[in-house]
Amino acid sequence: MVNHICFCADGNYLNYVPAVIESVCRADSAAEIQFHVISDEPETDQFRKLMEKISMAPAVQWHAIDAAEFAGSKETLRFTKAMYYRLLIPELISAERVLYLDCDVLVRDTLMPLFSLDFGTAYLAAVDNPFFNRFSELGLTADMGYFNSGVLLINSELWRRDNLKQKVMEVVASAPELLHMPDQDAINRVVAGNWLRLPIRYNMQMSFFLRPAALSTQFPELPDALRNPCIVHFSTPNKQWHASCFSRYADEYRRLNASVVIPRKHWLIDISFRFWKRLQIRWLQSNPYI
Repeated sequence: MVNHICFCADGNYLNYVPAVIESVCRADSAAEIQFHVISDEPETDQFRKLMEKISMAPAVQWHAIDAAEFAGSKETLRFTKAMYYRLLIPELISAERVLYLDCDVLVRDTLMPLFSLDFGTAYLAAVDNPFFNRFSELGLTADMGYFNSGVLLINSELWRRDNLKQKVMEVVASAPELLHMPDQDAINRVVAGNWLRLPIRYNMQMSFFLRPAALSTQFPELPDALRNPCIVHFSTPNKQWHASCFSRYADEYRRLNASVVIPRKHWLIDISFRFWKRLQIRWLQSNPYI
């Protein structure tokens, strides 16, 4: 069976996709995977050259889109309109289910259990976003939960049937002031609890590593997930390709096939984070998880 994994990116993140694909191929070398990239740019020579350096020669299908339908939709300093491209996945990929991954993740273990998950009537499967507390603002209740949209196992048939893309974009257009993380907030509001919780090891956001004591009661599986995360999600502005990212998993990312890992150095961001890290260096050294 072919398993479909998709990335969405504009020019800011496009060339970081091959390193994630490399990590997937290492974790699932025997699996049949069709990779997809949805972008508002044509496939570039640099992207092709990076992909050619992956020894497993993965199959990648490029979906070049016209982003005009998202023009005027809410963006933030951190999140461009590319965050909405994941809504196109059920339209562009004719599969029953697709695994969407953000470009700032590292895959460390097999993803295949996700492709045999029984969706039931759920729109998607995802991992909780820790410390979220704006349920009432989004018209949700705490028992509905709130997921992080960086790793989404999408029930494409149900999304197509219920036209989820249109419903999400209606929320974006009608209530932009409520959306701090626009795509994530809007998808959560539309799904309204009709989603499956994945084990947190499938989307280990930085909050899990940085504040484990505060989350251990809510997530009993956290100790095991900290020891063996499947997907590490660098969910802060300090990404794994930044020189100032000192996480052991950033080091693991850099040890991937060096020819597909692109170091990026924004001097102002790196200097700021380096200073912040130095202030907390003793704490970091005492944290066995990060």
